[in-house]
Amino acid sequence: MYRLRCFGYPGLEASNGQRIEVIERHPKRFAVLIYLACRDRLPRMQREALLPIFWPESDESRARNALRQSIFCLREFLGPGVLLGRDDGELSLDPAKLHCDLWDFRDRLRAKAWEEVCATDVRAFLRDFTVRDAEPFMDWMDQVRLEVATAATRGWSAQARAAEARGDSTSAGAAWGRALDLSPHSEAYLRQMVSALVAAGDRAAAADAYERFERRLSVELDLVPTPMTRLHVQAALGGIPVPFQAPGRLRPPTLRPLRDPSFESFPGSNGDPRH
Repeated sequence: MYRLRCFGYPGLEASNGQRIEVIERHPKRFAVLIYLACRDRLPRMQREALLPIFWPESDESRARNALRQSIFCLREFLGPGVLLGRDDGELSLDPAKLHCDLWDFRDRLRAKAWEEVCATDVRAFLRDFTVRDAEPFMDWMDQVRLEVATAATRGWSAQARAAEARGDSTSAGAAWGRALDLSPHSEAYLRQMVSALVAAGDRAAAADAYERFERRLSVELDLVPTPMTRLHVQAALGGIPVPFQAPGRLRPPTLRPLRDPSFESFPGSNGDPRH
């Protein structure tokens, strides 16, 4: 069985641990395999759907030829039965012959195995992997990174609430901090973190966390925390005033990368990035 590693710089290994460099050395060919694998347990996909994702600037004839060559090479190097196809143009992978570590992450998420979810370095998903002349694929990759990170915040939130339930405010504060790392503009996570740190007796750390969050909002979004958050922090810190600033400017437009409509997305917020 082949193993496709997506957390970290992507790699493909045979069952004996040998890397399949002949595929790894061709980013677009490798990207086609990654795209098909990251679809998880979804139905087969039409070849036609791959053309605008990987060859958006090519005419249809050249794009079809490039895809045909990519599929031929993948099948030649992977051997029979890994990349499946049908006469009507559908493609899929045989999960009995190729495994992807993203599937493991999804299984842990579905099982609410929060400790294992939290142990995954989700920020490393397809780290530093780039494909030239395939902007739609790069956009899709960014979207998957966001969805993976958003899903992981559920794990850290669950860990934080479990720590609060057993009265471990120090661990709760650390877990809320990890959730905030993955969702850096979330005022909800910031408020939870501040409350936990104060409950643990570390008001200095709570005040510092708020100040860093405030600076981050200002620099990255040209916004300031909402009055609700400022009042919450002020109350948590025992009446220490939180400086009031003028309302933030208009939020910059949110980038909406290409989404494969059949991609199995993770649950997450689609509203204000601070909430």
